[in-house]
Amino acid sequence: MITLVSDFDNTFYTLHYLDNIDAICEFVNDGNYFFLTSERNYTQMLSETKNFNIPYSFLICDDGALIYDFYGNQVYQKQISKNVSKEIFKFLEDSHLFYEIWYDTGDEYTLSDDAGVYKILAKPKDYEKIDEFLKTFNGKFPMVNVQSLENWIHIMDKEVSKSNAIKELSKMYDFDENKVYTVGDDVNDLSMIKDYRGFAMKNSIDEIKKYAIKEVETFDEIINIIKEDSK
Repeated sequence: MITLVSDFDNTFYTLHYLDNIDAICEFVNDGNYFFLTSERNYTQMLSETKNFNIPYSFLICDDGALIYDFYGNQVYQKQISKNVSKEIFKFLEDSHLFYEIWYDTGDEYTLSDDAGVYKILAKPKDYEKIDEFLKTFNGKFPMVNVQSLENWIHIMDKEVSKSNAIKELSKMYDFDENKVYTVGDDVNDLSMIKDYRGFAMKNSIDEIKKYAIKEVETFDEIINIIKEDSK
């Protein structure tokens, strides 16, 4: 039994989307598992996948802060503590370096943290000033992790990553971590590419390609390589 964990945007969701779905349907019908993971929250992921009958077992959302099974049951969550999230939000506001700042509740982006916060997103005005700002930020808030992705700053609990989400699922459902393959393209995929047998998309950042076992373009390629590797 093999598990394939795929990033969504620019990895599974590409110009080859429908062909990728067909390939995964065959892969799962052969008795394997497929998980989808994304920086998107659960509501966004459902809106993108619900009409395509993708046979995933789990959706790993918010880069690993939330995990849902196929039926929509939440099986794992890791929030930023309320006091910390409020302090971070104010620190970002007071810097005057961001156009927009949002709390991500797992269901929506909002200015209220009443429902709990899994991620904070901020859109920088000037990226040239962000590196210096983040040095101060990281010193003040060592309990969170910061990633720059698609012109936004993503802030999550320090323990949150796609790789850690896979590890949590392995503990809960006892699948073999030695038979886990991953595929991604951007910095938020790096942890699972490094920790498991990872594939890089052709459009991946160099750091992903550095640790990947192979560069690919379609899921037919991935599954054929997995089949050969499993013989």
